[in-house]
Amino acid sequence: MQNIYWISLFSAIFYILVPKCLDLIKTTTYLLEKATLISTICLVLIVLLQIFARFFLADAPAWTEEASRIFFIYAISFGAGLALKDNYYVQMDLLFEQLSDKAKFYLELITLLSVLALFGLFLWHSIAFFQMGLVETSPSLKIPMAVTFASMIILSASLCFYVIVELRKLILLHR
Repeated sequence: MQNIYWISLFSAIFYILVPKCLDLIKTTTYLLEKATLISTICLVLIVLLQIFARFFLADAPAWTEEASRIFFIYAISFGAGLALKDNYYVQMDLLFEQLSDKAKFYLELITLLSVLALFGLFLWHSIAFFQMGLVETSPSLKIPMAVTFASMIILSASLCFYVIVELRKLILLHR
């Protein structure tokens, strides 16, 4: 009787979560797009505040430079995976287009696996770096440096995520 309870509970959870997992790519893309937009807007507003303060106030706030740097880092971190997804990184198409379809497939496969290995390693070490930042604070904002270091986790995780998506597409198209 208790097994039936657990099976029905598992089935209910599975029924609720599976549609959400199927939309994981759309949801991740949506969240990264909005986060990129928000961090870029914050960057622009802080830089405008900094410019205004330098021209019209006696002293510019010291925190604006550090805050703008953090928002810039986050804008890059949120946008890196999206750039990979939409194929915005620079490519050498001249030589690539001269290759056979089989050679193109293997070159793309090797490239994606190399990027996955590199940023998987980066992700692993950025988690340790994040943990080190829990005990440090930023000089002017007085926030834990882990807040800034979390951007490396976001960057590497989003790149790994979209590399896996691209690998899946590549393998499915090659069949």
